[in-house]
Amino acid sequence: MTGPVDTALFDAETLDKAADHIDTYGWWQGGFSPWHQRKDPKAACCAGGAINVVVVGRPEGPPVWDSIVERPYRALIAHLGLEPLNDEEVAGTVGRWNDDSDRIVEEVTAALRACAERLRGGWRP
Repeated sequence: MTGPVDTALFDAETLDKAADHIDTYGWWQGGFSPWHQRKDPKAACCAGGAINVVVVGRPEGPPVWDSIVERPYRALIAHLGLEPLNDEEVAGTVGRWNDDSDRIVEEVTAALRACAERLRGGWRP
C-alpha cells in the first residue's frame, strides 16, 4: 500500500513551466492574456494565465476550479506573503500582484521559480 501523494512536486513543476511560458511567449498585465487570445496556449500571459496554460492548456481558467489548478496559485500567494480576499479569490489575488503598475516581468518569473524551488526543498504553504 502506498502513502499519500505529495502534490508539491507537481505544483513546483507547474510553476517552473509557467515561468518558462512567460519567457517564451511573453508577459501580460490586465487579464490572463489578451482577450482575443484567451484560449491560445501560445499567448502572452500573466502569472495566473501561464499557470492555467500549464494545467488546462489555455490562459483562460477552467470552467470549474479544482485543487489541481488552485494549489499552484495558493503556493505562489503564500510564497509572496499575500492573503486572498476570500477562498474564491485566489486568481484575483495573483492577478492584482501581477498587474501592479511597478511590477516587471523578471519579478514575476523569479517569483514563480523561487516558489517552485521552495516547494522542491520541502516547504509547504
